[in-house]
Amino acid sequence: MIGNKIRTLREENGISQKEFAKELGIAYGTLQSYEYGTTKPKTDFIEQLAKKFKIDVNYFYDDCRQYVVNMSSKSSSKNKKLSSIVRQSQNLSSNKPLNTPNLK
Repeated sequence: MIGNKIRTLREENGISQKEFAKELGIAYGTLQSYEYGTTKPKTDFIEQLAKKFKIDVNYFYDDCRQYVVNMSSKSSSKNKKLSSIVRQSQNLSSNKPLNTPNLK
Protein backbone atom coordinates (compact mmCIF):
# COMPACT_ATOMS: atom_id res chain seq x y z
CA MET A 1 0.00 0.00 0.00
CA ILE A 2 2.77 2.44 0.84
CA GLY A 3 4.43 1.56 -2.46
CA ASN A 4 1.27 2.51 -4.34
CA LYS A 5 1.24 5.87 -2.56
CA ILE A 6 4.88 6.49 -3.50
CA ARG A 7 4.21 5.59 -7.14
CA THR A 8 1.06 7.75 -7.27
CA LEU A 9 2.91 10.71 -5.80
CA ARG A 10 5.73 10.31 -8.32
CA GLU A 11 3.39 9.90 -11.29
CA GLU A 12 1.18 12.85 -10.29
CA ASN A 13 4.30 15.00 -10.33
CA GLY A 14 5.37 13.70 -13.75
CA ILE A 15 8.68 12.28 -12.56
CA SER A 16 10.26 9.09 -13.95
CA GLN A 17 11.49 6.40 -11.57
CA LYS A 18 15.13 7.06 -12.48
CA GLU A 19 14.76 10.80 -12.01
CA PHE A 20 12.87 10.36 -8.74
CA ALA A 21 15.44 7.94 -7.33
CA LYS A 22 18.24 10.37 -8.20
CA GLU A 23 16.40 13.29 -6.53
CA LEU A 24 15.89 11.23 -3.38
CA GLY A 25 19.45 9.93 -3.30
CA ILE A 26 18.50 6.27 -3.54
CA ALA A 27 19.21 3.57 -6.10
CA TYR A 28 16.76 3.11 -8.96
CA GLY A 29 16.25 -0.53 -7.91
CA THR A 30 15.47 0.54 -4.35
CA LEU A 31 12.72 2.85 -5.57
CA GLN A 32 11.32 0.07 -7.73
CA SER A 33 11.26 -2.32 -4.77
CA TYR A 34 9.41 0.29 -2.69
CA GLU A 35 6.85 0.92 -5.42
CA TYR A 36 6.28 -2.78 -6.10
CA GLY A 37 6.00 -3.51 -2.40
CA THR A 38 8.88 -5.99 -2.25
CA THR A 39 10.71 -3.78 0.26
CA LYS A 40 9.15 -1.58 2.91
CA PRO A 41 10.72 1.89 3.09
CA LYS A 42 12.09 3.08 6.41
CA THR A 43 10.25 5.74 8.35
CA ASP A 44 12.92 8.36 7.69
CA PHE A 45 12.49 7.85 3.94
CA ILE A 46 8.73 8.36 4.26
CA GLU A 47 9.38 11.51 6.30
CA GLN A 48 11.77 12.73 3.58
CA LEU A 49 9.06 12.24 0.93
CA ALA A 50 6.45 14.01 3.03
CA LYS A 51 8.76 16.97 3.57
CA LYS A 52 9.77 17.13 -0.11
CA PHE A 53 6.15 17.22 -1.30
CA LYS A 54 4.84 19.21 1.67
CA ILE A 55 2.29 16.57 2.64
CA ASP A 56 1.38 14.92 5.92
CA VAL A 57 3.22 11.67 6.69
CA ASN A 58 -0.16 10.06 7.36
CA TYR A 59 -0.84 10.18 3.62
CA PHE A 60 1.35 7.09 3.31
CA TYR A 61 -0.26 5.21 6.20
CA ASP A 62 -3.99 6.11 6.14
CA ASP A 63 -5.13 3.23 3.91
CA CYS A 64 -3.03 0.77 5.90
CA ARG A 65 -4.71 1.80 9.14
CA GLN A 66 -8.14 1.66 7.54
CA TYR A 67 -7.38 -1.84 6.26
CA VAL A 68 -6.48 -3.00 9.77
CA VAL A 69 -9.69 -1.50 11.17
CA ASN A 70 -11.76 -3.16 8.44
CA MET A 71 -10.09 -6.52 9.02
CA SER A 72 -10.69 -6.24 12.76
CA SER A 73 -14.39 -5.59 12.30
CA LYS A 74 -14.70 -8.50 9.85
CA SER A 75 -12.85 -10.79 12.24
CA SER A 76 -15.08 -9.66 15.08
CA SER A 77 -18.18 -10.51 13.05
CA LYS A 78 -16.80 -13.94 12.18
CA ASN A 79 -15.85 -14.55 15.80
CA LYS A 80 -19.42 -13.78 16.89
CA LYS A 81 -20.78 -16.28 14.36
CA LEU A 82 -18.27 -18.89 15.45
CA SER A 83 -19.14 -18.32 19.12
CA SER A 84 -22.81 -18.77 18.27
CA ILE A 85 -22.08 -22.05 16.47
CA VAL A 86 -20.03 -23.34 19.39
CA ARG A 87 -22.79 -22.44 21.85
CA GLN A 88 -25.35 -24.18 19.64
CA SER A 89 -23.19 -27.28 19.26
CA GLN A 90 -23.04 -27.62 23.03
CA ASN A 91 -26.83 -27.98 22.96
CA LEU A 92 -26.58 -30.96 20.59
CA SER A 93 -25.04 -33.17 23.22
CA SER A 94 -27.94 -32.49 25.57
CA ASN A 95 -30.55 -33.59 22.97
CA LYS A 96 -31.80 -30.03 22.50
CA PRO A 97 -32.80 -28.80 19.01
CA LEU A 98 -30.28 -26.66 17.16
CA ASN A 99 -31.40 -23.09 16.54
CA THR A 100 -30.40 -22.85 12.84
CA PRO A 101 -31.39 -19.19 12.14
CA ASN A 102 -28.35 -18.09 14.19
CA LEU A 103 -26.03 -19.94 11.83
CA LYS A 104 -26.67 -17.70 8.83
